[in-house]
Amino acid sequence: MQPRLPGPRRGDPAGGGVAADRPVDGGSVPPDRPHRAGRQVLPVRAGAPVLVTGFGAFPGVPINPTEALARRLDGQQIAGHPIVGRVLPVSFQRGPDEAIRLARAHDVALVLGLGVATPRGEVCVESRGVRIARSRRDVDGHDRPLPDTLLVEGPEIVAASVDVDCLATALEATVSDDAGRYVCNAWLYRVAHALDVPVGFVHVPTAGVALDRLCRGIAALL
Repeated sequence: MQPRLPGPRRGDPAGGGVAADRPVDGGSVPPDRPHRAGRQVLPVRAGAPVLVTGFGAFPGVPINPTEALARRLDGQQIAGHPIVGRVLPVSFQRGPDEAIRLARAHDVALVLGLGVATPRGEVCVESRGVRIARSRRDVDGHDRPLPDTLLVEGPEIVAASVDVDCLATALEATVSDDAGRYVCNAWLYRVAHALDVPVGFVHVPTAGVALDRLCRGIAALL
């Protein structure tokens, strides 16, 4: 088997589902912070379910391509793992809460979140989520997480716990260090912090991504 080479890296994209999802009030994360050095890639339990979540529509995005991807994956099997595909609300609180609940209810081996990033024309594998969240309003009318949604006393950065380089190579994608400051970032931060199974997140462009390409990416992690 040929070794997988790391995918290209992207240091500063605007993402999280909308353009210019940037923190304000001096809340940026230094791009040169050595956040990968201590990142732990968690093992995947053989044969256990895999949770893949997409998001529904939100202001400015009436059709979210990740909704169809999650629905199409539900009930499939990849590398001997049954896939549980679910669609989450674009809500700072309810989106991550539901993903965590589903992961525990199905005793999953892996969680992969999917989100749309309208400014991007390529697939991006996110390497981390950050505690800061300042952006446009979610479907519940909140323009940032409620106080108990992101961990107020939590770490500044929570790294994805999947092998992001392996996933990026299989997806022919870019590794991104900036998941934005919208719900996608909140999802990655909270879900990866809460669960002791591998958690990753992939941003897709508004045109979406081919299902077989996504399946190859998932298979590479299993």
